[in-house]
Amino acid sequence: MSEQSTSGAVLCCCAALSVLVFASCVPGGSPSGASAAASTATVVAVSAGPILVMDTRVYTVGNEAKPTLLATLPESVRQRSVCARDGGLLAWAQGEQLLYAVDACGRVSGRWELKAASVWMSATRVLARSELYEDGAGFSYTLYEYSDARGPIALGSWSLDLFPADVVFAADGRVVLAGANAADTTHTLWAIAGSNAQLVLEFPKDMDFARLVAHGPDLFVFTSSGAKTHPAPKAHRFWRLSQDGRIDCMDVRGLPAGALRPYGSGFSLGDTVCIPWAMDNGQVNLVCLVPNGTQLDTVALAEDARGVYAVLGADSSDGSMWYLAMDWAKESGKSWLGNWDGKTLNFFPMP
Repeated sequence: MSEQSTSGAVLCCCAALSVLVFASCVPGGSPSGASAAASTATVVAVSAGPILVMDTRVYTVGNEAKPTLLATLPESVRQRSVCARDGGLLAWAQGEQLLYAVDACGRVSGRWELKAASVWMSATRVLARSELYEDGAGFSYTLYEYSDARGPIALGSWSLDLFPADVVFAADGRVVLAGANAADTTHTLWAIAGSNAQLVLEFPKDMDFARLVAHGPDLFVFTSSGAKTHPAPKAHRFWRLSQDGRIDCMDVRGLPAGALRPYGSGFSLGDTVCIPWAMDNGQVNLVCLVPNGTQLDTVALAEDARGVYAVLGADSSDGSMWYLAMDWAKESGKSWLGNWDGKTLNFFPMP
């Protein structure tokens, strides 16, 4: 494999609707090249709900309705490489090595070359990882700032000994990366702020994966077990990274009987941090924790959450959380749309 640079994104003008087709369009207007059906369809506000990506199709999810098809992309993309923005989308296609900006009518308003092996994005920032790991240095990570007028502009690049497991774009502007070193012996957390990349936490790795949950101004760190049946440890590893830089080791209290280890991705809902937890009966339950000093107190439990494979986002109407429910150890290949409002857990079929 040849090394791919992530610097110097090149602007390539493109306005062809054939590159990406949306299921909706602005009433009363028709983009160039749009079909008659598309020109008369009702507008779907992309920012109105969580985004679900399935191969080349992008859906919006919410209000307990059937997912609405928003777009069909030119090639398959990953969930982490698509983001709603200003009524449209940003989407990075790995095969084409292109970052697309798409408006609410499906018109490609910008297309930029962005060479990388993996990309994570928010509405205004894009983090790219190089393909090759250089001995003694690591992967090259480049952070871009995105604007409609200029596209992605590189803010800086850093070589990090980090095989990424999770990335969070924090509310305070930091980008926090969690993963493992090349030896697979240590979890490392890096925070990128401005032009600096700082190692903020490291701890031993034990057949698990680091996970991040943004909760208000704080960031919670925990480890998801690599196997559902690993026995419960003597103490569960949770940390809180405060906005002021303080790091607290958190003690988890009130876990239900039979709780083994966290297993999947967590999310924030109201004042709770919700963690999928493997149980000794084979289920994966949602355990909802509330920070209390340096403790995390269990305040709610949702049984048989079917695993949290990916967090999709909060429903714009009621604030409930949508996630891709999948227990790959129990029912490989089966998935549902899960919804948790803090009291009731519901499941809906995939589109």
